[in-house]
Amino acid sequence: MEFELSGVGVTYKIRRYKRSKHLRISVGRGGSVIVTGPKRVALRHFHSFVQQKQDWIAMQIEQVTADKDPNLTRTDRAHFEAHRDAALALAQQKVQQWNAYYNFNYGKITIKQLKSRWGSCSSKGNLNFSYRILFLPEQLQDYLVVHELCHLEQMNHSKQFWDLVGETIPNYIQL
Repeated sequence: MEFELSGVGVTYKIRRYKRSKHLRISVGRGGSVIVTGPKRVALRHFHSFVQQKQDWIAMQIEQVTADKDPNLTRTDRAHFEAHRDAALALAQQKVQQWNAYYNFNYGKITIKQLKSRWGSCSSKGNLNFSYRILFLPEQLQDYLVVHELCHLEQMNHSKQFWDLVGETIPNYIQL
């Protein structure tokens, strides 16, 4: 399927799933657009949904196709090894800084060569971060650390979790 966006045709794929309950749009790294939804929803509703969300789609395509720091997309071992220690020092400093407010108990802080995640928090209280945290803008570094710290208190993405994040990063939705 295709629609016009700023004078340019944008192609999107439709995926239908029996278990889907809502229509959703996702924009991939290369700017590909996928609309998913329930099997029982008429095709015209998918098209109407895309038309309603054109501004959002345009913004997402712009973000994913904009020139980014090449350090954010590299995943080779040599790049990881060259930046692991600096990333660990940064993560430790940021965790200490933000935990002065939260005062949560945590275990080890580890830097990993994660490819699809920026961080995680284990059930044992260990905090893991991608070495690429080093190349993020500072406000995203702070958000990432606060996000993982708050999982020490709430191991989910409930309203309580987001309220905790919002205590120190009130604009987290815009990040």
